[in-house]
Amino acid sequence: MTREGFCLVTTPQLLLLFTAAVCLGIFTLNNTRFYSRGAPADSMMELDTENMSLSDTSGNCHCTLAYTTQVVVGAGDSEHQHQRGDKKRSSSSFAKPSVSCSCDCTSACPLLETEALEQATLIKTLLSERDKSKKEAEQVLRERDNSKKDVEKLLREQEQAREAAEREREQARADAEREKEQWRKDVEKLQREREECEKKDQQLVRERDELKKDVEKLSSQRQEVKQDAKGLLREALEELKKPREEKVCPEPGPWHAQGKTWHRPAKFPRCSMDACFNYSRCDQNADSELLIYSDFPDFPPTMFFQKIKESKYHTDDPEKACLFFVFLPGWAMDTMPPHPNTLPFWNGGMNHVLVNFADKWFQTGPYENSIGLASIMASDMQETLYRPGFDISIPLPANRHFPDLQSVASLERKYFATFKGMRYLSGPVGEEGTLRSQDAFRNMHNGEDIIVLTSCQHPITASIKREHPELGIHCDEDEETYAKYDYIDLMNTTFAIVPAGIQASSYRFIEVLSAGAIPVLIADNYVKPFEKLIQWHKCLLQFPSSEMHRIVQVLRGLSPTEILQRQENCLYFYREFLQDDATLIRSAVRSSKVRFMGSVPMITEEFLPTRS
Repeated sequence: MTREGFCLVTTPQLLLLFTAAVCLGIFTLNNTRFYSRGAPADSMMELDTENMSLSDTSGNCHCTLAYTTQVVVGAGDSEHQHQRGDKKRSSSSFAKPSVSCSCDCTSACPLLETEALEQATLIKTLLSERDKSKKEAEQVLRERDNSKKDVEKLLREQEQAREAAEREREQARADAEREKEQWRKDVEKLQREREECEKKDQQLVRERDELKKDVEKLSSQRQEVKQDAKGLLREALEELKKPREEKVCPEPGPWHAQGKTWHRPAKFPRCSMDACFNYSRCDQNADSELLIYSDFPDFPPTMFFQKIKESKYHTDDPEKACLFFVFLPGWAMDTMPPHPNTLPFWNGGMNHVLVNFADKWFQTGPYENSIGLASIMASDMQETLYRPGFDISIPLPANRHFPDLQSVASLERKYFATFKGMRYLSGPVGEEGTLRSQDAFRNMHNGEDIIVLTSCQHPITASIKREHPELGIHCDEDEETYAKYDYIDLMNTTFAIVPAGIQASSYRFIEVLSAGAIPVLIADNYVKPFEKLIQWHKCLLQFPSSEMHRIVQVLRGLSPTEILQRQENCLYFYREFLQDDATLIRSAVRSSKVRFMGSVPMITEEFLPTRS
């Protein structure tokens, strides 16, 4: 304190007190009062936190804080002027503090300083406790931050563990799916192998059964041959016992080409309508209808004859029947029916018609010499076996019909000529079915307007191919081409090739007619269906198997007028004689009537309309 009316006190603690009070909010009011020792009783020290000054309530004394410069407060009558120095802070503490006071009387200034120092000490204590609390709080915060970091680390580890577990689950799931897929493929492979084995077993069983039946058939034929031989021997002995007469050469039998496809020698007894038929059985129904009896349990109707009993031509009374239809099995069976000569109205076979759809007669039919006076109605009818005017050739029924293509004109069709079917490997060239394996047949295919396709997938062919691989030449490459074409699409053709298969007749024959195509038959020694009813030469074309190389050239040479006329005739024949089972039954009956040549009046009921 100086004697010039003011005092200068340099106190760092006081500056810290006021600075802490202002910065940290210890004093919540702008003016905080302190009671001072040595001041008047009604006087208190007042701290101005806004102006950083301390004064008593009587206004006799006033102190000002400063940080780096001294604060000089001049004395006046009623007003004390003060000046606050600039605040300058370092990064960690205030600048050097100082306190300057001015009072009306100099004695009050020490008291003010003392009071301020005491208050500063008190607040310093509080600040120290606050700093300690703050440090503890900071320690708590650091521990909390450390705990938070630990938790975050644990969470990251947990997330990593979860992701690792998820990856392991995905990997395990993928491995399981791969194992499942591999197991499925293995099962499918085993299933296919089992099915192939079963098919092979079934094929072997069928082949064994067929061989067994052939052996039984041969055994039966051998017995019949023995009986015939015994009969011939007896006749020869009787002839030897007779007086010798002039020797007359016997008339040769029907001709056949040895080893030629579909050529077999005639073995049926020679018969004709005048010698082997009883017309009187038909007289009682001459003014109504030709009646047929077929109620034989061992010989049920087959193919398109299955509903013959529902037709107007059938009778349940055998006494009224003109004809007796006996339906032989269409294929070999484990137990074959008895010989037809065991039927109750057999009468040596007279007026009986043996109906057969087998590929070959000997597969299901009785031995040829044993049929007596019966006539034959068969799909495998050969010129060398056929007895004109007595036997009847019938077609194999179609597997499906294509009426939607009938309206397409023959010259506006997608293809010129087509074929898609099975190829047969039945042995050396010349046997039945092998013409489809010949180069002359295969070379007709040009991949453009003439499509000729074959497949070696027939069970018989596959069996032969395994035993004789050399016969299956071109099978694999033809199979790829075969799969590229649709059978229905190939029916949209002007000409449809109908090659003979195991037998000369084919299911394809009626199918191509139903599509409005012109059939091109390739067959030898073949009697066409219902030939007494249908003038086939006005519809189809037929080539011997030895002349297949001529087919394309001949077809290309036909005039548009002839092609249109042939298509028109073919469609008429199909609709009139072949379009469904009822029509086929009717055509079979009409063919039977035509044999009478007018000797029975009822045949004039349904004569073939004349067409140009």
